[in-house]
Amino acid sequence: VTINTLSNPPKISANAVANSLTISSGSLTITGNTSLILSGNFTHNGGTFSAGPNTTVIFNGNNSTIGGFIPTSFANLTVATSGTVKLDQAITVGGTFTNSGNFNTNQKNVTFNGAVINNGTFETHIPMQPAANSQLTFKQNFNNNGSFTADTRNTAIFKGQNSKITGTGSSETLFGNLTVAANPAKLELEKNIKIAGTFTQDGKFLVNDNTTVT
Repeated sequence: VTINTLSNPPKISANAVANSLTISSGSLTITGNTSLILSGNFTHNGGTFSAGPNTTVIFNGNNSTIGGFIPTSFANLTVATSGTVKLDQAITVGGTFTNSGNFNTNQKNVTFNGAVINNGTFETHIPMQPAANSQLTFKQNFNNNGSFTADTRNTAIFKGQNSKITGTGSSETLFGNLTVAANPAKLELEKNIKIAGTFTQDGKFLVNDNTTVT
């Protein structure tokens, strides 16, 4: 599906399914309690993409990318169990991000304004690709029940006033660099983490009993 018209811009107000979606000009608006399910790519080259707060874009394809010339803001974003998503452009997720498949930020910047729930594989780089600095910004909780591995050029910045790193299972959460932003930011650990590079604490950092930082 390609959106390239300025007249009669399309609106999605009921659940919809598509292969790939390209926005070249004009606008696409999603409203209501609506899910847009994509098995291919999401490409934002021009125009606007407006997602209402209760909408969710779900990727269930095994080789999807989110890219284009323009960064995209999603309301809620989900990578399904069968999904594999790689970023070719920066994104913002205003609500909940849920990954049950494979999600690779490919050294692109991501801002998570809502909760992050990782039940799958979450990585920040692709092996053998040129190295580049990137950031993950967390403003609420990071619940890691799967595998999270960040490269040493990536910095995770926690800016929430009451953020927690939580999760089930024995796997540790491996950050490249970790920063707790200035007050009133606060980060509380309820799960073991590892930091390969630099830890910077400008706000509050609490380590609960039986959790470790290495």
